[in-house]
Amino acid sequence: MREHDDETPKARAATGGDPHAEQREADRLVQWLGEHGELPDPSDAANAPFYDWWSRELRAREGSAARAESERLADEFAARMVARTSSGAKRNALATVVGAPAGRPSESGGSMRSSIEAAERARSAVVLDHAVAAGAGRDLWDEPAERWVELPAGVPDGRYVVLTVAGDSMHPMLHAGDSVLVRVGPEVVRQSIVVARRPDDGYVVKRVGAVTARDVELTSLNPAYPPVRIPRDERLVVGTVVLRWCGHESAR
Repeated sequence: MREHDDETPKARAATGGDPHAEQREADRLVQWLGEHGELPDPSDAANAPFYDWWSRELRAREGSAARAESERLADEFAARMVARTSSGAKRNALATVVGAPAGRPSESGGSMRSSIEAAERARSAVVLDHAVAAGAGRDLWDEPAERWVELPAGVPDGRYVVLTVAGDSMHPMLHAGDSVLVRVGPEVVRQSIVVARRPDDGYVVKRVGAVTARDVELTSLNPAYPPVRIPRDERLVVGTVVLRWCGHESAR
């Protein structure tokens, strides 16, 4: 016996006995969303119902010649979306170095910023004794800059810092104890991994979600952690994660 039966008399009465009423209600909902808001992101599978409805509506209003042209354009659009998704995945993938970064004593004293500039000239990154995860802590730029790490081959020249990951909010991409190489800069690009400061809750490493003129959505890969938002303020973004050192890889 089934525990849940959608075809109960009560359910049939709610739809007037019409088996297609529920689908029409869903169609009207996505129609309203399309007419009263911005078009959903077509690369997000969650928005497929809207584009299913849209394509059905367009086909119903077209003649045979127009329908053939629409199908051709749809095929081209699908090909572009596949290419964009593929290139985006490659662009946002993190390079991995097995093991821990091999540090050496810093060749420069002075402030953190001056040490980062000196390390850039030596193709090195400043290692910060600071874990990035939810929680308050000392300001990152107040940390001592006592060690450097040579940039791995293939990493472009630039200003970098190395930080340690704490927590499991970015599992399975990042593990607690991993070290991440962060290219210093305020840029935020959707789907990239960044280190940012929550004004009242310390530094975090997250994936960039929606970006608006007012704020930035930061999401976790671990579904147990909800998204958070920070103001669109370049002072809150440390930089973009481009590489990780991971000791877990050697155990596989």
